Amino acid sequence: RDWSVTGVQTCALPISNTRADPDLKVRTALDRAAARIDGKFNRQPEVEASIRDTIGNTYLELGLYAEARRQLERALELRRGVLGVEDPKTLKTMSRIGQVNQDQGMFAQEEALYSQTLEIQRRVLGPEHPDTLTTMNGLANAYNVQGKYAQAEALYRRNLEIQRRVLGPEHPATVTTLGNLALVYHSQGKYEQAELVQSQSLEIRRRVLGPEHPTTLTNMRDLAISYNSQGKYGQGEKLLSQAVEIQRRVLGPEHPATLFSMNNLAISYEGQGRHAQAEDLFSRTLKFKRRVLGPEHPSTLNTMNELAHTYRSQGKYPQAEALYSQTLGARRRVLGPEDMETMGTAADLAATYREQA
Repeated sequence: RDWSVTGVQTCALPISNTRADPDLKVRTALDRAAARIDGKFNRQPEVEASIRDTIGNTYLELGLYAEARRQLERALELRRGVLGVEDPKTLKTMSRIGQVNQDQGMFAQEEALYSQTLEIQRRVLGPEHPDTLTTMNGLANAYNVQGKYAQAEALYRRNLEIQRRVLGPEHPATVTTLGNLALVYHSQGKYEQAELVQSQSLEIRRRVLGPEHPTTLTNMRDLAISYNSQGKYGQGEKLLSQAVEIQRRVLGPEHPATLFSMNNLAISYEGQGRHAQAEDLFSRTLKFKRRVLGPEHPSTLNTMNELAHTYRSQGKYPQAEALYSQTLGARRRVLGPEDMETMGTAADLAATYREQA
């Protein structure tokens, strides 16, 4: 299942299928700017680093992770050379690359980079500096997605206590941590606690950020996931339908956040026995994810597994068997044979064999 553990949540420019696509214009401008940087600032490496960092962060906001990585890694190389490894600008770029690692499903690398960055920030900037707190949240995210729930929860709680005191209870960074704490509750099966905290954070975000802010929409999706996990599929569907409609208009139909919400809307359909609708939406989501995120991104594999389950629910065993087998092979390569997701797919495939016997 897809849910957000994003510690640094960003906002893309508006988009609509009914008019000229401004994100396409931004993408074109970024691509041109990136192509023209090489060789232009050989005597001004700090300027080049600043430009690449800005371009990379904008790519990140648009959900273009490979392009973001190229720019941010070059910016980091330049900043380390010119400013040193402990300069605040260098550390900020390191933290952004940690976010790219998460968005590309490279969770072990994410944890390692955030741990390194946090150690330096605590020493150089102090334990309560906003940049330090952002990195703490990112490291907690890395723990959560790897199943290190006790470590994640402890770090989220410590971060939340500092942020409420230093930044205020309704600061966007504070509410982000509150939402991520709800996610670690969800990961541990504490769905009622997750729902309660997500409802609190959503109320604040709607009031402070507005109903169509990307972070508000992410919160809507996460609350809907808690509904789905408790079998409240009707409530989940209502919230996810709203989120998907707005995300398609605000972020674009292929933005990763839109795709995650589409995936979970299909789960709501499946939970209500509406298998044909679920199959159609899972299929469309999978097509987009393979192109946008890559064929072996953990989120792509989640949708493959869900679509296989929908095939199985309809008695389409050859399709289910083929897709489960493909998912299992990819999860063994990407996550390892002993990962819970890998073992879950193996159990699903075994059940499919048994049901055909």
